[in-house]
Amino acid sequence: MNIEPLGYLKRFLEKQMDGLTGHIGEAGYPFDCVEWGAPDDSPATTNDQWWRYEQVAYWLDGYTRAAILLKDEEKIANASRIIYNVIHHPRGTYLGPEVIADPEPLNFRWPHVVFFRACIALYDYNGDRRIPEAIRQHYLGDSADYAVRRNVMNVEIMLRVYEITKDEALLRLAVESYDRYNDTCTDDACDRVALSPKKPYVHGVTYNEYGKLGAILYRATGEERYLRASERAFAKAVKMFMLPGGCLCSNEYLLSDHYYNSTETCNVSDFTWALSYLLQITKKTKYADLIERCVFNAGMGAITEDFRALQYFSCANQVIADHQSNHNIFSKGKAWMRFAPNPGTECCPGNVNRFMPNYVMNMWGEEAEGIYCYLYGSGRFSSVRGGKSILIEEETNYPATDVVRFSIQTETTFDFYYRVPLFMSRARVTVNGESMEKAPKNGYHCLRIEGNTEVEIVFEAETVAHRKKGRVYFTHGALTYSLCMKGERQTELPEGKRFPNYNMYPDRPWQYAILKGEATYHPSEQFEEYRLGDPLPYLTVHARRIKNYDLDRVKRFYFQGDVKFGRKHYVDEPHIFTPKLLSNDQLQLSDHVESIRLYPYGAGKLRMTVFNEVDE
Repeated sequence: MNIEPLGYLKRFLEKQMDGLTGHIGEAGYPFDCVEWGAPDDSPATTNDQWWRYEQVAYWLDGYTRAAILLKDEEKIANASRIIYNVIHHPRGTYLGPEVIADPEPLNFRWPHVVFFRACIALYDYNGDRRIPEAIRQHYLGDSADYAVRRNVMNVEIMLRVYEITKDEALLRLAVESYDRYNDTCTDDACDRVALSPKKPYVHGVTYNEYGKLGAILYRATGEERYLRASERAFAKAVKMFMLPGGCLCSNEYLLSDHYYNSTETCNVSDFTWALSYLLQITKKTKYADLIERCVFNAGMGAITEDFRALQYFSCANQVIADHQSNHNIFSKGKAWMRFAPNPGTECCPGNVNRFMPNYVMNMWGEEAEGIYCYLYGSGRFSSVRGGKSILIEEETNYPATDVVRFSIQTETTFDFYYRVPLFMSRARVTVNGESMEKAPKNGYHCLRIEGNTEVEIVFEAETVAHRKKGRVYFTHGALTYSLCMKGERQTELPEGKRFPNYNMYPDRPWQYAILKGEATYHPSEQFEEYRLGDPLPYLTVHARRIKNYDLDRVKRFYFQGDVKFGRKHYVDEPHIFTPKLLSNDQLQLSDHVESIRLYPYGAGKLRMTVFNEVDE
């Protein structure tokens, strides 16, 4: 099958390539010098540790997939050069840099997981069997222990290569590594904790990366116990750690669902990547709903409009984003909430390149029973079934609008399954101009396609007020809505760089309490981008200004250098943070009632999403 983005999705990927994805050197070290497949005597490999290769591999995965989706031959060739420099030059059977070839250090095999994802993406594109064959030999000839720490994540790649090569030795290695990891694991990223009532306390990226492995093992073995663990892990995480932006709290650990907590941008990619496996394996539409919410809220809200800067930590309520505005306890007062090509750590500048290419590549699926549209967005899907061609063109500005149109050209008969999101109250369907009453079954409508067909779906969503302890935020369909600000933006341009760092400050009033009552939804028929000033859908609500609520100006505070072990470091210097909400009994409200507009979360780089809610 072949997937091609169109409309907004294509424009977004083009913007990625014009931004950090195509110019990753702007993020600095290690992206400007470390490269997989560099010659042994290159300074790029000297004295480097595993994490440098992890970060660069994140970028390469996103870059490779974006280049393939855009059909950019020059960039495909560049990605291929890096990948084949490794594939064609093994050290025995080992693939990768010599400086992480030692099998003993505990995380030295984790970067290979990320790098091999890019390799598999290239294989899916060009069909070169030398790629999976080299990876097969790498695993079967390796002496590393794949049952310790993040090394166990290699189970994902072992099983993907097993699906291609059918080598049972790979399956045995994957099963043995996973089971032995669970026998010895001492932290909360394991099946024992997933299946228990315990609230997990673990690094967010690690939790997401591990959680999907059981589902992939289930696909390979048919053993239900593996799938149970994966599904339970994510059900628990969503219940305990989901934030208004649609991603899990992860700063850096899973802490709570408190609105003031942040999402580490790495987890936009890692959470949705994990969910895409569960979606394709189980077909359960709840996973697609979660992917869309995460990508179009948390993902879009953590990057600048030109994809040249991102946040490390991103929050539902953030009205200041500068060089010392991180309000999370973990490294409080540092630059981790500013927008910059490298906002403080190197993982997110690499990983941010993955979330949209992965979204597009997982929009469609093909099974024996038919073709599935899992996720929505403009594009083309093409396939050949029984030697006969199928082309489906999708036109939509979803989720900014609720209308989806499919134009199907086919030489054969097939069943077409398209998802009905759980957050839609109903879907009106027209097939070749005639209305059709359809009731979803297991979350999908199924149409029997027997010739060229035009399908139009009009989803109807309700605006939902999410209330908790006197606070409220609003969603409509897949989108969360916020009081959005472009912000007053001051730029700092590091020497030798073209992409600036930003200091962003409020450029409009944001201190409001929402009056109890219904929000009114205003659709957009001319959506182009998630950018303030463009035609966007919005909500109107009634509110009163809070007179005694402003930026949190502090001098002495502490941050924890390591949340897990509680090492505290005190700081004595002026900082300004986004304030926590006051309790309702503390509020001093103006008498004047205003109608304010809330725009999609992803359009506001500064925003208030969660508000006090008060009686009129």
